[in-house]
Amino acid sequence: MKQLTKMPIDIVIPWVDGSDLAWQQRRSQHVSLPEHESADQRYRDFGTLKYLLRSIAQYAPWVNKIYLVTDQQRPSFIKDSKRLVVVDHTSFIPNEYLPTYNSNVIELHCWRIPGLNEHFILLNDDFLFTNPVWPSDFFTADGEKVVDMTSQFLLMPRDDFAHTAVNNMTLINREFSKREWLFTNWTAAFSLRNGVRIGLLSSLLSILPYFTRFYDHHLAIPFLKSSFMNGYSLYEREVTKMALTNKQRQVTDISVWLMRYYQILTGCVKPRSYKFGRYLEIQDVDAVKRLFRSRVKITKMVVLNDTVTTLAQETAALATMKILERRFANKSNYEK
Repeated sequence: MKQLTKMPIDIVIPWVDGSDLAWQQRRSQHVSLPEHESADQRYRDFGTLKYLLRSIAQYAPWVNKIYLVTDQQRPSFIKDSKRLVVVDHTSFIPNEYLPTYNSNVIELHCWRIPGLNEHFILLNDDFLFTNPVWPSDFFTADGEKVVDMTSQFLLMPRDDFAHTAVNNMTLINREFSKREWLFTNWTAAFSLRNGVRIGLLSSLLSILPYFTRFYDHHLAIPFLKSSFMNGYSLYEREVTKMALTNKQRQVTDISVWLMRYYQILTGCVKPRSYKFGRYLEIQDVDAVKRLFRSRVKITKMVVLNDTVTTLAQETAALATMKILERRFANKSNYEK
């Protein structure tokens, strides 16, 4: 068993029940979705939170506290617990930004959660731990750095979400010198832990004068709260503008990945293995089955992203949920 660190490490999980009629009514008074976008997909809840909590209890029992971020909601299956704290938006997001239905605004203010420790991990409710994880998977032993991927990547726009990546990188290139970062952090920039193929691409991109993007693996993001606060201060004007005007996600948004990039560029990151986690779509039942049947224990977490758009895919997603019920059959201490 790996030695556990003495520093308390918290987890933050934003969550919304999009089927809640009261919440829908509140939202409708402030935002309207574009015609081409499904409200069900953006705010839909297949019920993965329950299994995320069970996976934390099973594979990361060392976690100090879990902060569940909600908007006047509470999952029906959870019980009162000192280690699971339900946090309403009103308790940490400045009042002038409320109400908000923009996940980017919510995540960019998570550092304000009362009682949140210096070391915390940001998760989505569609993440799962699939094998034991340890503090060393997220932070160095001295607590001075986070453990995360550090490779550069290409921007490949194919939907509106790509605008956010462009906005993030515009701000990064405004404040940071790529040449200086490569010179002072070359061991992280070219680490083999990023993977050979991604590392090779990152090396080729290094000849360009400006950053194009960093590799965003869509997995757990460890943060130092002090670093997050410094990054927020640097880009506070842009965060404020977005929070005041964008009640839901817009093409002018920036995201919490901007704070992740800030940590990378200020030398606060030790490279993490690219094999740490995998991206799957919740309707890909066969891939989910293969993941849980595998005897290889390299993959420690997975994201089950919701890209469901058809009835057949929804049926497949529900089949995945049955697999999760069998895989994580034991209730956690957070449940009634």
